[in-house]
Amino acid sequence: MQSAFLPSVLVEIPVPVMQYPLDVIFQALIVSKVTYALPAFAGHITVADKNRINKLFRKAFRRHLVSQLFDIHVYIGLGLFFTVF
Repeated sequence: MQSAFLPSVLVEIPVPVMQYPLDVIFQALIVSKVTYALPAFAGHITVADKNRINKLFRKAFRRHLVSQLFDIHVYIGLGLFFTVF
C-alpha cells in the first residue's frame, strides 16, 4: 500500500514527540480507508482478507506508527464503521 510509505518515512525523524502525529497520519490514511469500505464489504470479507488487514495493523504497531493495536474483528463485530478516533 503506497499510503503506508509516508508514515514509515516520518518514523526516521528522531523527535520523541513524533508519535502523536504518526498516529494521526496512520488513522487518516489507512484506518479511514479500511473503515470506509467496511459497511459495503463486511459480509463478503474472507478470513484470509481479515488476517491480511490485521497483519497490516500489527506491522504498523510493531514499527511504532501507532500507539494502539487496531483489530478488524472489533470493527466488524461491533459495527464501529464510523467512529471518531
